[in-house]
Amino acid sequence: MEAQAANLLSVLKRPAAPSEAKLDALNQLKSSVKHSRCPEAAIPSIVEGLKLAISQQTSSSLALSACSALAHLVKRLKIQDASGQTIEQVAARLLPALQERLGDLKEPVRNAASQALTELYPYLAQDVEHVVREEAIGGSNVRAKEAGMQWVVRMHRDESMPFKSYVSAMVARLEDSDGSVREAAKTALIELFSDAPERAKADLKRQLKAHGVRHSIETQILSHIGATSTSRPQTAHAHETEMDLGASTRSLPALDPVAHLAESINSEAAQPPSQETVPMDPLYVHSQRELEEIFRDMLPHFEGKEDEHNWTLRDRSTLKLRRLLKGNAPNEYHHAFMAGLKSVLDGVLKVANTLRTTMSTNGSQLVQELARTLGPALDAHVEILLQNFIKMSAQTKPIAAQNGRTTSEAIFQNCSHNVRMMQHIWAAAQEKNASARQCVPDWLKIVLRRQAGYKSHFESSGGLDLAEKTIRKGLDDAKPTVKEGMRGVYWTFAQTWPERAEKIMASLDEKSRTALQKDSNNPHALLHASQSSAAAAPTRSGGNSRMALREMLAEQRKAKAAGKVPDRPNSAMATISPAKPRTQTTTDSANRAQSRLRKENRVVSAASTVSETHTKVESPASRKPSSLMSGPVRRPRRPELARPQTADPYAARRMLRPETPASASPTNSPPKGASGSKTSIPSSSAARSRAKTAGTVASPNGSPSKRIDSGIPAVSEDDGFTMVMPHLQSSQQRARSPLAFRSPLKAMFEEARGKLERSVSPPRERLMGIDEAVEAAQQQSSSRKPAPSPQPDQIQIYEDPFTGDASDTAVDGERKVLGELQVNENVRVQSPTQSQGSSASPAGSPTHAAQPTQMPQDRAEVLRSRRLLASGIERIRTKTLDAHGFRRVQDLAKSNLDIWDGGKKYDELMAALLEFLQTLDEDPRLSQPQHKALGLKAQALGAVRALLLVHRKEAATWYAKALITLFAYRHSVETNSHIAADLDRTAEDIVKQAEPEACIDATMAFVSSGSPHARSVAMALATLRRLLESAKARSMDLGAERKVRLTAAAAKYLDNADADVRKADIELASDLFELFGSSKTEFWQEFKGTEEGRLGLLTYYIARK
Repeated sequence: MEAQAANLLSVLKRPAAPSEAKLDALNQLKSSVKHSRCPEAAIPSIVEGLKLAISQQTSSSLALSACSALAHLVKRLKIQDASGQTIEQVAARLLPALQERLGDLKEPVRNAASQALTELYPYLAQDVEHVVREEAIGGSNVRAKEAGMQWVVRMHRDESMPFKSYVSAMVARLEDSDGSVREAAKTALIELFSDAPERAKADLKRQLKAHGVRHSIETQILSHIGATSTSRPQTAHAHETEMDLGASTRSLPALDPVAHLAESINSEAAQPPSQETVPMDPLYVHSQRELEEIFRDMLPHFEGKEDEHNWTLRDRSTLKLRRLLKGNAPNEYHHAFMAGLKSVLDGVLKVANTLRTTMSTNGSQLVQELARTLGPALDAHVEILLQNFIKMSAQTKPIAAQNGRTTSEAIFQNCSHNVRMMQHIWAAAQEKNASARQCVPDWLKIVLRRQAGYKSHFESSGGLDLAEKTIRKGLDDAKPTVKEGMRGVYWTFAQTWPERAEKIMASLDEKSRTALQKDSNNPHALLHASQSSAAAAPTRSGGNSRMALREMLAEQRKAKAAGKVPDRPNSAMATISPAKPRTQTTTDSANRAQSRLRKENRVVSAASTVSETHTKVESPASRKPSSLMSGPVRRPRRPELARPQTADPYAARRMLRPETPASASPTNSPPKGASGSKTSIPSSSAARSRAKTAGTVASPNGSPSKRIDSGIPAVSEDDGFTMVMPHLQSSQQRARSPLAFRSPLKAMFEEARGKLERSVSPPRERLMGIDEAVEAAQQQSSSRKPAPSPQPDQIQIYEDPFTGDASDTAVDGERKVLGELQVNENVRVQSPTQSQGSSASPAGSPTHAAQPTQMPQDRAEVLRSRRLLASGIERIRTKTLDAHGFRRVQDLAKSNLDIWDGGKKYDELMAALLEFLQTLDEDPRLSQPQHKALGLKAQALGAVRALLLVHRKEAATWYAKALITLFAYRHSVETNSHIAADLDRTAEDIVKQAEPEACIDATMAFVSSGSPHARSVAMALATLRRLLESAKARSMDLGAERKVRLTAAAAKYLDNADADVRKADIELASDLFELFGSSKTEFWQEFKGTEEGRLGLLTYYIARK
């Protein structure tokens, strides 16, 4: 081998030697190195020959072969010298040649040099790191920079090499002049930090800021690694990534003014500042140093006066402080946070006192949130804060004054009381500015209510005297609003210090004392009002009759206004003269129960002859004649507009049903039951004669609970008014049945009525929390009764309302069905041989009154929800559902819609969700950031919890499987994460509802299988302890075999390396000790071989119990 090495050196040193000869000599040497031992004397010559071969520029094949021979040499020397000292002595001479080859024009050569550095790294770590970081990445060769960064990524991925020392050099390359280098640096950083801890990501943010990386590159990197930019908070006007919601998009009503108004009033946009909506997500810090750096960066922005250059920076700093308050800084790094807050407090006050309204509001809201979050921890700064914000409450600008008032209230409410607070209130009560004095009653009331339980301290500190002086001053104030507010404060003061209050009352004049006694906050205000009125009654005899006359006239005007019939625009019956009133009709209507229809929802018909008071009929002379209709000129035809429900039914457009002659209507069909709300329209002469003699139709006993989808809009259950239609000639023949078709007005009024009902009562399908959904489900299940003859959900029945007068009693208060000739729109088609009047028709079978009302839009919602559920299950199985889709699945799980297909869809959804939680991280097809995967799993966990809690009957068979899934999911969740708390709460809910035995067996199987993660084991052991407590509470015997298995599992994990596992195991073992009763020997036998110190700790815990 020495001769081969010498031959290779001589050939390589000759420039005229052909490349084939050099390559042959190198291959012979490589073969000898692979199969034979390398003599100590030949090693320097071999290394020198490889160095010359790698440095050859004439042939890339020679360089590739030399790098391959180097790898074989390193392996051979490792076998000969396990310590690696020989490699360390001779291999350092190869590094300059390898560094030069990292910048070669050919990619195979660069890859070979990179692989050679990988082979040398275990023996020359510092030298290789210097070459890659300083010479390659920090050098001037573009290809060497890219190769160096790719080498770092590969070493971290394959060998788990720490990369912190390379970060600064790679971040500097983000601003390289070459675009390919910038792209390579960005790709390398994203790949390195995708699975890095939060501390490393925070360090990357600082590096990006220190090197002045452009904002677009910084944002792209941070968004890919799952971190948000804290140095440049953006407003809501920034571009947001659009998500393809697909099946997760919920269909909303097209026009819902009530819901839209409520949403707009309750939205964050309705609260100041509304000019610019800013993201208020919590901002979490990962170290005290990071928090200190955040405050240090803010300080320069608050120095000096506000100008056009620093006001935006001040506003952003204020927003960042508000986000920090929502994060973990006030709790986990309290002292550092308070120190930083003290350093920037003067700047915060400058922001709050600025003339820019939005900026001032942000500063005021920051102080309010500080008071609510920190509470007594803010006591040291209360003095300077109250000075500023009490002064701000006296400003002339309304928004600024309101901000000062609200902020001061927050300070008085949440900070510890001090006599200086009362001194500030007393000073504000003496202000010349009325705005400041108007705030004093609210502030003083807060202080009095808080100090009601600490009377002695409040009195001894002088606060009570100041409060009494302030009340006296306010009751004698020249501003009426201050007086009125201070009266309420007086009665709050009187509840705790009644003697002092009596002295204040005695010092007032008669007029002030009377106004104070009549104040609404006085618990005896009604008594004083009645006494004063009784005393004043004898003194005003002449004036009393005059006041009574005025009251009577006012009541008559109100009654006249309530009974006045307004003209109905766009109605074909607006000009029909009302029929002559019948004495019998009026008498019967007076005896009828009073209508429950709300006045504001009632449409008064111009053809009605009965007023709301049932006592008097408006004379025709009282109506003002219409100037437009008094002449003979015919009104021009108006365009086709939407008409109200009381319009002429003949004006409706024929949409679905064919024309039906009126004479073809049978006479034995029952009239439409309107629950006493309307007089039925007679459809035959016999019916008319009976209507004339009887005068009115008796109303059914019950009120309907389900609408009949007939040709006319169904009247709501509270429609209790009477309407007499104008007399029609009996000889007049109707060309068609006007209500035998579906009117286009029906859908409009059904929709309007549905909106009104939803605005009055909470919607059945509103988005609820899990606890609310559980309570609603329990109430519904307790109140639901089985229906004697359930109806198909998707059958809509259309009937002819002009039928005979055969009476048909309603069952259990149901609305009576109107007749035959059914048209089942969706699913059922009757045989042509079946009689239309058959009693077997679905319209003739009553539904139970406890069934919920289901409108066509409700049935459409059910069908839409079923399709959405099926799509969601499929997308969960394929792991393509986004976070919004999971929230929509949660809404479906919390709803009371019939979408589960007898429990089949429930099982499919639960199985898909559990599989999603267990296999999301293991699916090789999914390449997404870790934070996104955690967010998806958190949403899936919320859906599982909703299914378990809301549908407890169906969830009984899934408790054990859900527990195992929670254990498997726990290993990927940090202990201090909020997801860990959600997992614990879900496990507690399962333990409360499930049978302990099945869950114990499943948990034991999980703990005994393989080697689960420490976090999973700790959670499983803690759950076993809860299950034991549940079994003990139910007086359930677990059996000797199950006890022994539990004890064996506890003994197995008592020596575990993880502290959380040992803690949970000791608590479980101490509870198991009590289960064995007198046979403690069986318990201790399972702990044979355990370390003595562990047994002593377990004995201590058992003895402490």
